[in-house]
Amino acid sequence: MKTARWALGGGAFVLALLLNYWTGTYADLIGPSLAPSRDLLFPYLPMRAFPFIHSWGFVGFLAVFSAGAALYEPRERLPFFLWAYALIIGTRAIFTILTPMGVPAEAPTFDAYPLRGMFQFFDFRYTFFFSGHTAFPLMGFFLARRPWVRWACLGFSLLLAASVLLSRLHYTIDVAGAFFITYAVADMAGLSWRRLSEPLKD
Repeated sequence: MKTARWALGGGAFVLALLLNYWTGTYADLIGPSLAPSRDLLFPYLPMRAFPFIHSWGFVGFLAVFSAGAALYEPRERLPFFLWAYALIIGTRAIFTILTPMGVPAEAPTFDAYPLRGMFQFFDFRYTFFFSGHTAFPLMGFFLARRPWVRWACLGFSLLLAASVLLSRLHYTIDVAGAFFITYAVADMAGLSWRRLSEPLKD
C-alpha cells in the first residue's frame, strides 16, 4: 500500500503543476490589459532589482530542501511532502486568477533575470497573489524536521520575500498574505493527509 501513498501524493503534485500552468498562462493572457494596483507602501520602499537572488535564491531553497528531505526524512514522509506542495501550488494557482492585477509600474522585465528557460512553465509574469517565492520555502520550514533545514528554508523565504517586494515583482499584500496562507495550507495538508492516507497503510 506504500505505492498507493506515493500515487496519491505524486498524482496530486502533477495535477497541481498542470493547474498552475493553465492558470499562469491565462493570467499572462489577460494581464497586459490590466492596470497596476495601488500599493500604499511602495512610496516608502526603495526600488531595488535583485535578479540573482530572485532566481538563484529559489534554486538554493530547492537544493537545500531536497537534500534535507533525501538525507534526513523517513521515506514514508516523502509522499506527504508532495501532497503538501500540491496543496500550496494548487491554492496559489486558483488565487492568482481570482485576483487578477496588472504589473506594478516600476517592475522590471524578466529579460535580465537568469534561469527563465528553467522556470518559464512555472513562474509567470502576471501571477501575483500570493507570492510563491515567499510561500514555497516557508512550506519547507513547516514540513522539515531537521533544524538547519527548517531555518534555512525560513531564511530563503524571508530573503526572497524582500527581493520580490523591493524589486516590485509583487505587491505588499502578495508577500504578507503568503505567510498566513502557507501556515493555513500546511495545517490543512497535515489533516487531509492523515484522513486520506490512513486507509492506505499496510
